[in-house]
Amino acid sequence: MTITAIIAEYNPFHNGHAYQLQKARELTGADALIVIMSGNFVQRGEPAIVNKYTRAQSALENGADLVIELPVCYACGSAEFFARGAVSVLNKLGCVDYLCFGSESGELTLLDKIADILIKEPAAYKDSLKAALKQGKSYPSARKAALKDYIGSQQADRLISSADDTSPSVFAAMFSVPCDADETTGTDLSIMDTPNNILALEYVKELKRSGSTIRPVTLKRLGSAYHNIHLEETDPLSFSTLSLMSEKESLLFSSATAIREALKNAEVSEELTQLRNHMPENAFSLLSDAFGHGMPVLSDDFSGMLHYALLSAYHENPVVSHPFSDYLDVSEDFSDKLQNSLYQYPSVSGLCERLKSKDLTYTRISRNLFHILLHLKQKDLAEYLENGITFYARLLGLNRSNQALTGKLKRSAAIPLISSPAKAESLLGQIGRKQFFSDLFAADLYESVVSQKYHTVMKNEYERRLLCVSHDF
Repeated sequence: MTITAIIAEYNPFHNGHAYQLQKARELTGADALIVIMSGNFVQRGEPAIVNKYTRAQSALENGADLVIELPVCYACGSAEFFARGAVSVLNKLGCVDYLCFGSESGELTLLDKIADILIKEPAAYKDSLKAALKQGKSYPSARKAALKDYIGSQQADRLISSADDTSPSVFAAMFSVPCDADETTGTDLSIMDTPNNILALEYVKELKRSGSTIRPVTLKRLGSAYHNIHLEETDPLSFSTLSLMSEKESLLFSSATAIREALKNAEVSEELTQLRNHMPENAFSLLSDAFGHGMPVLSDDFSGMLHYALLSAYHENPVVSHPFSDYLDVSEDFSDKLQNSLYQYPSVSGLCERLKSKDLTYTRISRNLFHILLHLKQKDLAEYLENGITFYARLLGLNRSNQALTGKLKRSAAIPLISSPAKAESLLGQIGRKQFFSDLFAADLYESVVSQKYHTVMKNEYERRLLCVSHDF
């Protein structure tokens, strides 16, 4: 039995995601597709626009056989830790053959080479990285600059000591950049500029770092740019069935960003009809049903809750220096900036805009703020990383028709498969329970905001049932 995995957010699920599920099955000859998906908070440092169950249902109805929730400490972490958490779960399932992910180029060679540099971290690379950070560059920009310096350096004899064919001259040639150039410019490392490529790189790096037997497969991304907020023009019947999709590969898929913008700006459900052509019909129906009753959920919906969390954390010990630096990814400098903004707090988005700078991106700030709101601490992540990274697989939904997958997972998994939160405590050790209860806390905060915004009854995570579909793909 061949099992292929996809790591995703589906925020929300659209035609490009359905295409990836279909192509992943075709390219790898998969008998089953497993999706590791963010829960109610996502890697950009914000709430998912619709809850995890609606997104999981969309995935199951469009080709996924199993959807597993990524623990929140990784789901809203940096790209590195997002990948580390997801790959850890896949490794511990013990039966995954392939990991399929999208990238701009659709080829692995370059990702593989760069991943080796980032794992080895040669001294020359680290020196360049430190220098770039001291110049006030954000970490992504500093890392890209350091890679340029390292690749172009004539002093480095080879990129990896164990590989004879990866010297700087060979690697530079891959970019058509001479080794003696004063500076590599333009698009030499444009591979580092897009979120999809950055995550793809982190997946490859983590597979290598963990010694995983899972083989990476990359699928060339078809669609508008990740940050494009405009919907593409799509033929109304282009994606009425999955079978038609493979015949339309030249078509541009609208980005999730564009679809989120349309959802944010819609005032009544009738305005959602413009999205019908940009997602499978079943996914569109799920969103339409939820609109105005449980979604959209936006960062600023958490503004009051976040301000309370900030004031509470500060007043726990108002005389301590850097009162927020215990929280995940929060530096002492950022803690001080945040402390100075406590009494000029407009909203989540307003605070992100106020604190944004050359070395602090909007996304990084938002991620830090939600780490504080979700009570994610540095020491807790360190404990998780030291003791196994992940400790369970929380099942959100499955395809009942694929009984072979369920049986194989039960035999091969090295961690508990949790389909009911009520059973988690008896299945997990102390550290695993801490990680799992953090997920439950995040779910409760999200549902609390949904309940207040849409005047609905707050849903209890312990009462949620496993989603089940029956489909043959």
